[in-house]
Amino acid sequence: MSVAVFALGGALAPALLDLPVGPWTRAPAAIPSFDAGGGAPHESVWRVDLAGDDAANRAALAGGEHSVARTHAALDDVPWRLDQTLAELARAGRGRTPAPVPSPESDLIAALVRPEALHAEAQAARAASTIALGAAAVEPGRLERALDHIADLTRGRARIETHVGGALVAHSVMALSGDTELWIAPRLSSAGARLHARSVAVAVRTRHAWARILTLVLRGCGRILVLGLPAGAMTALPLVWRFVRGVLREARALRAAGAAP
Repeated sequence: MSVAVFALGGALAPALLDLPVGPWTRAPAAIPSFDAGGGAPHESVWRVDLAGDDAANRAALAGGEHSVARTHAALDDVPWRLDQTLAELARAGRGRTPAPVPSPESDLIAALVRPEALHAEAQAARAASTIALGAAAVEPGRLERALDHIADLTRGRARIETHVGGALVAHSVMALSGDTELWIAPRLSSAGARLHARSVAVAVRTRHAWARILTLVLRGCGRILVLGLPAGAMTALPLVWRFVRGVLREARALRAAGAAP
């Protein structure tokens, strides 16, 4: 089984919390290459750590590519699922209770029908000192700031590094202008160059996924506001964020269950 580390660091990473977007996890703060980019307000650092075996590295990057593709597939379902949920709610009226099986759809209906449930959940999260974007109704402006960071992540300066066997072999920097600068280690092999090209592709596809999330959240807010529900005007933004997050987490859980023996 191939093993690789896809880590996202820099100044924007803390705002992303634990949303499962592609293969990336938040980078440990102790890694020097991340610290170097941490001071730039609109810079993200994407680091891919690979082993010394070329076949294992190709398999690891293929896994990263598939992970991003699955994220995009889950995002493809969001507009349809949201529209179906809101249409069902509009037909049934405000007295409808959510389905007994937990799902992003039942959570959304419950929060729209009983907005006090969202408030209680947010209060509990604060009491446990857990920072959750679902608590944005209690912490005004927090979710908006996080979405601003996501926008910066998708359009800002990005540094993409490929490490093989612990050594930096190449990095690419995407500037705010859209230009890309490339640095390679002396005597970089053609195999190493191909690995870095795939690392860059995984990072770029992930940035696109974040851009889609931002668009889906904003469009979803508009759909809720059109319904004119009393809870919608106050909670549309955190509710749609939680819905999108729930769809992505559900997709990841289903994949994990399918991979389990």
